[in-house]
Amino acid sequence: MEILKEVSIPASARQKLTRIVIADRFPVIRNGIRYEVEKREHLAVVGMSDQGDVALDLVHRLKPDILVTDVTLNSMNGIQLARQLMSHQAQADAPRILVFSEQRDKHHIWGMLSAGASGYLLKNETIHMLILAIEAVCRGEVALSQSVQATLVGLIPSLNQTLSQREKDILVLLGRGLNNQEIGEILQISESTVNHHISKAYHKLPTVRSRAEAVAWTHINQIK
Repeated sequence: MEILKEVSIPASARQKLTRIVIADRFPVIRNGIRYEVEKREHLAVVGMSDQGDVALDLVHRLKPDILVTDVTLNSMNGIQLARQLMSHQAQADAPRILVFSEQRDKHHIWGMLSAGASGYLLKNETIHMLILAIEAVCRGEVALSQSVQATLVGLIPSLNQTLSQREKDILVLLGRGLNNQEIGEILQISESTVNHHISKAYHKLPTVRSRAEAVAWTHINQIK
């Protein structure tokens, strides 16, 4: 059973690379992603595993920028893995999580997004789309397959909570991948005011706790 493959990267080159750990049960998937990823000079796979607990250890030791993971893993599933990683979100080395899975049911999709994943791609997507998703997630954006978005539409009913127009505007911009400073510049308000509105919106919408969930909520409720 394959547990770990690591890539040694010179210290002088690390700052230029997006460093990736891959967690998937199947060697053909892991190696296929690695082969395609490493055709790009700005991307590098630094570790791989078929086991969730080993992937967790790899992330802690190798401090990648991105974790590409399936939902179904050996020893620990992707939802458990994401939750454990996000429990240490205060740490500067916490990676962004991109799901790459054949699981398309609402339980797995929302489970991963609510656990902190920044994107969810199905394995019927092309490798080109996976690379674009890795790059988007690295920039702080959200990447969702079209069919995943369609699944989310039926997942959350419209909520009765009333958001202010400012809170709606901020959630929409948050869902587009903008950071708080960029949102403040667009809306011409301070970053602290943006933080305040986000906190109020999250209090009103207990299902929304991440950028990916903000995308889902605004899409489902047709907020523009």
